[in-house]
Parts: sequence; structure tokens; C-alpha cells
Amino acid sequence: GEKSYQVIPGDVKDKDPKVTVVANSEACYLFVKVDVANNTVNGKDIYSFDVRTGDGNWTKLEDGVYYRVVDAATAEAGASYYVLNGDATHANGLVSINEKLTKADIEAIKTANQPTLTFTAYAVQKDNVGSAADAWKIANP
Repeated sequence: GEKSYQVIPGDVKDKDPKVTVVANSEACYLFVKVDVANNTVNGKDIYSFDVRTGDGNWTKLEDGVYYRVVDAATAEAGASYYVLNGDATHANGLVSINEKLTKADIEAIKTANQPTLTFTAYAVQKDNVGSAADAWKIANP
């Protein structure tokens, strides 16, 4: 779902996107595309985040595109995967607002195109597809 946030310098916001493979699915390459828009004001980033990578999490394929391989047993059972790193308070993911934003920056954000962070998921069956790069070409011809 879509959420709106107030921009407060130095604040940390819960942002918990997750991608779900529904039960009775096939083994697949599972992708998440992360789109960042309007994230600068007066030369400063408005927010920052980190995608969960390494240790069995998402693997970066290219800028803004991450994937994981979901095996047949996991796909059959169904599984969900959070996209962003979190912390003790925001275990399922977070976005940090730049602590160096000024009142002038906040006012500029109010009159500009609003910053957005959008996640789009894709799945491509693994059988007969050679690699994650090949699967991504199938998902995005």
C-alpha cells in the first residue's frame, strides 16, 4: 500500500515493503525494482535507505534492481521477503530523513514534486531460464 510521511530532519520512518511468493508457485527468480524520484532539494538527498543484501537476502543485478532465487520447495510453501534493512526499532525496514535539511529545504519540498520511493515486484519461473539477467530481460523486454 501507499504511505505518506511528514519530512522531519533526522527522523527514521518505518518502511516495510515485502515481496511475497504465493503458495503453490514454481521455483523462480524474484525481483524487486526500487524507484527513487524527487529525492533531492537544494543539492541534498532528502532520504536514504539500504536494501537487504548478502547472507541469503537480495542480490543487486543493476542499479535499482535486486533479485533472489526462490527454490521449488520454498515456492511451493510460499514465502515473503522484506526489501529494506532495519534496526532494533524498525525490524522490517526503515528510511532515514536527512538530518541536515533546513527549514528552507522543507519549504522547498512542499512546493516541489514530492519525493517518492516505489517498489515493484516481478517473478519469472526458473525452469529453462539460464540466469537472473536472462530472467530480468524476460520481465522487462
